[in-house]
Amino acid sequence: MAAINPQKIIGNWRSGFALDRHTTGSTYLGVDEHGRERFDTSYTELGELLYRLKYKSDQTVAYEIIATAVKVLLPQCFKFDLIIPVGSYGVICWYRLSWRPLN
Repeated sequence: MAAINPQKIIGNWRSGFALDRHTTGSTYLGVDEHGRERFDTSYTELGELLYRLKYKSDQTVAYEIIATAVKVLLPQCFKFDLIIPVGSYGVICWYRLSWRPLN
C-alpha cells in the first residue's frame, strides 16, 4: 500500500481532503527533437502510481491505488456522501477494473 499524506482541501463543501499531493518537484530540461518541452518530475508514492496508471497504461498499479484509498475511506464510510476523483487536465482515460475484497 502506498504511503500517503492526506491534505485538507477548502472549497464549496462542508469538508474535503485529498489522499496526497501528486508531484513533489519538477525541473525543466528543455525542448526535445519534436519541439515538446520536457521536465524531470518527481512524484509522491501515490502520485507515481497514478502517473503509471494514467500515462503508462499500467493497470497493475490500480489495485494498490484502490487499497490505499479504501484503507483511508473505509473507517469514514458513514461520514461522507461523495467521492470525487479530481483529475488534472487533458484526456481522461477510463479503465475497467475488477473489484476484489482486500485481504
